[in-house]
Amino acid sequence: EEVIKAPPSEIPEPGAEVAEAIGDWNEWVSLAELYLSVGSTDEAVEYLYKAADLNFDEGNFEKAEELYRKICELRPFELRPRQKLVQIALKKNNRKMAAEAYFELAECLERRGANEEARKNLEKARKLDPKNEKILKKLAGEKPVEVAPPKEEKETVISIEELLKEEAKPKAKFVVHEEAAPEGDFLTLEELLEEFKEGVFKHIGEGDYAAHYDLGVTYKEMGLIDEAIKEFEIASKGKNEELKALEMLGLCYEEKGELDKAEETYLRALAIEGHKPEEYIGFHYRLGNIYESQKRIEEAVKEYMKVAKLDPNFLDVRDKLKKLSSMIPKPGKKKEEKPEPAPGEVLKQLREDILKGLEEEEEKQDKISYM
Repeated sequence: EEVIKAPPSEIPEPGAEVAEAIGDWNEWVSLAELYLSVGSTDEAVEYLYKAADLNFDEGNFEKAEELYRKICELRPFELRPRQKLVQIALKKNNRKMAAEAYFELAECLERRGANEEARKNLEKARKLDPKNEKILKKLAGEKPVEVAPPKEEKETVISIEELLKEEAKPKAKFVVHEEAAPEGDFLTLEELLEEFKEGVFKHIGEGDYAAHYDLGVTYKEMGLIDEAIKEFEIASKGKNEELKALEMLGLCYEEKGELDKAEETYLRALAIEGHKPEEYIGFHYRLGNIYESQKRIEEAVKEYMKVAKLDPNFLDVRDKLKKLSSMIPKPGKKKEEKPEPAPGEVLKQLREDILKGLEEEEEKQDKISYM
C-alpha cells in the first residue's frame, strides 16, 4: 500500500503553540518522528534533544542514552550527543561504557579532522578499559611504533569518581591503584579541562554558534560558569541561538550572584525584535524574580503581569502575583507612625488589576470544572 505523508507545511514549526502544549518527553519523541517521516531532520533533532535533555536532567539515563544515540545516528559529525554519552557513562559509574563513549567521541573528532584530539580521547578510553581490543587496535593503527602491549601491573586507570568531581584540590591525581604510577600518567583536574578544551573548543569555528551554545551548556553542567559565559556570549551572535543563549547567559550571572549583569542580559534579550511573544516569557519571569529579590515590588509586579497575560499558568506566577498584591498598600490607607507619600496612581491601579485578573481567572476555572 502507498504510504501518504503529510507535507512539511502541515507540521508545526519549532516554537509554535503546539510546542507549549507538550506534556512529557514521549510527545517530543513523537513529534520528532513525525518530522523524520517528512525528511525534516533538523527539526527532528531539535525535538530529540528536548526529550533527551529532559530525561538526562531527571536522571533517567537509560532513555537519555537511547535518544542521544539516535541523534548520533542522524548527526555523525555532531559532538554534543557524544559528550552527553560520556557524561552518562561517568554518572552511571560504568567504566566499559565510558571507554566506549570516549571511543565514539574520538571517532567523531577524527571525522572532523581533529586527529590529535581524537588520539587523546582514545588514550582516555584505553585507561578506562586497558584490555579493550578495539581501542588498542585503533591506537596501534595510529601509532604503530610507539604503542606497546599494556602492562596490567603498572597500568594507570582514570578514576570515574574523580572525573565526576566539580572541584578538586591542586595537583589532585586521577588514579585508583594504590601502588605508585609513573609521574607522566598523573592528571590534575586543570589538565583534564585543558585537554577537553583542546579537543573540542579549538575546532569550533567562530561562526558555529550552535556548537558554542552546546559547549556553553556542557561547561555550565560541569560548574565552569566563567567558561560557559564566554561560550554563550559567542552563541548569542547567532540568529537562531540569540534568545536561548542570552537566557543561559543570564542564568550564569544569577548563579554568580551578579544580578545587575543578569538584569542587563534579560533586558538585552527583550529588546531583540522578530520573535513570537511566548519566546520572551522566560525573560519577563526572570526579571520579576530579580526585582522581587531586590524588593522592587512595582517592577516585579509589572513583569509577572506580562507573564500572566501570555500564560496565566506559567510556573508559580499566579502565586507570586497574589503574594505581591498583598504587599501593595490599599488605596486610602495611610501609615500613622511615619508619614510617607501615598502610593502612586500606577501602583494602585496595578494592585486592582492583579486582584481583578486573578478573580476572573478563578471564575473561568470554576465554570470549566462545573462543565
